[in-house]
Amino acid sequence: MTRQATVLFNATSVQMGGGVQATVSFVRYLLESDTGLHWHLALSRPVAEQLMGFGISGETLGADIFERAPAHDREARRTLKRIERDIQPRLVFTFFGPAYVRFRSMHLCGVADGWVTHSTSAAYSVLGFSRSARNVLQSIYKGLWFRAADRWVVEAEAARDGLVRRYRIPAERIAVIPNGCAAHYLNRSGGPPLLESDGRFRLLTFASYYPHKNLEIIPEVAAELARMGIGRDIEFILTIRNDEAALTRIEAMAHRLGVANMIRNIGQVDLIDGPSLYEACHAAFIPSLLETFSSAYPEAMAMGLPIIATDLDFARGVCGPAALYFQPKDARAAAAAIRSIYCSPTLRRRFAQEGARQLARFPTAAEKNGAIVALVQWMARAAHRRSSGVQVMSG
Repeated sequence: MTRQATVLFNATSVQMGGGVQATVSFVRYLLESDTGLHWHLALSRPVAEQLMGFGISGETLGADIFERAPAHDREARRTLKRIERDIQPRLVFTFFGPAYVRFRSMHLCGVADGWVTHSTSAAYSVLGFSRSARNVLQSIYKGLWFRAADRWVVEAEAARDGLVRRYRIPAERIAVIPNGCAAHYLNRSGGPPLLESDGRFRLLTFASYYPHKNLEIIPEVAAELARMGIGRDIEFILTIRNDEAALTRIEAMAHRLGVANMIRNIGQVDLIDGPSLYEACHAAFIPSLLETFSSAYPEAMAMGLPIIATDLDFARGVCGPAALYFQPKDARAAAAAIRSIYCSPTLRRRFAQEGARQLARFPTAAEKNGAIVALVQWMARAAHRRSSGVQVMSG
């Protein structure tokens, strides 16, 4: 491998949520590191916009900015193929796929779609029959596109096991590189909180809207807390995009249950402002029914917030003893857990301390991104040997 080896970094399918944050973290790492590779960046518009918050312009990077995702736009797929043809990369690295393109170059694809790899009946229960049927077909379709890559990288063992079990992908071709916490949470430099203090106990659910995030349970939990007599003291903070149709449903449910004053949606929050948002809250409420690795868990740990989470394997695998768990979809159990945290400063301190210990188990952003780069470098060397006619051993 020479210093001039080109890698096409494909982040055109990354549109919202934790995927955007992970992509931004990786691009920032590339700018600070000498990887021995030339990176040609193809970025989605949301990734480019969040990079701007860190003072990084996609145009300055020489990146190709995609206004629409390849999954929904044939022209975007054609553009990706044209870029590959023009730059002739040694390797294509799709940060989170599918890419929806069959590249001629060797292709490393990131997989972080729990519906494809390890969906459960609990997650499907929130969709209803027709949406579940569509989701099954869509997941199969995505899985077949994932199979078009040469190697894969995932953030959790459950995702690797799902690719092996459901799509017969050889386990030795799937690298597991755990996620961690973004550097700007660990290197917090201060600044005003995003919300003004008003004396209420704030529960933060820092998430874009997806059905598996189970955000519709929040009005029901608020109603249970009101019945317990502490509704006026508690406020749920949501970060749903204001144009998201689900927000209307959640707000209507809150009004119907008489708890609209307990729920505040502040809209989408830029990544750079995440620490300020956590500083304005007292606990993290994460009712998700399906995750591969949600960044909300380590972020809450880094910011010293106790975590209230669903009692599911993916949550326990990340949080361990650093969370208070409740049965999925049980609003009364969730409210009881929240009341325990709200009423006990000692319990809050205990979970914050457990969170700090648990966070130390995860790689730093630099360690995680460095491991990904090492994998890319290894594959670039393998691609060079293959193009030179040298036999490449699997493994």
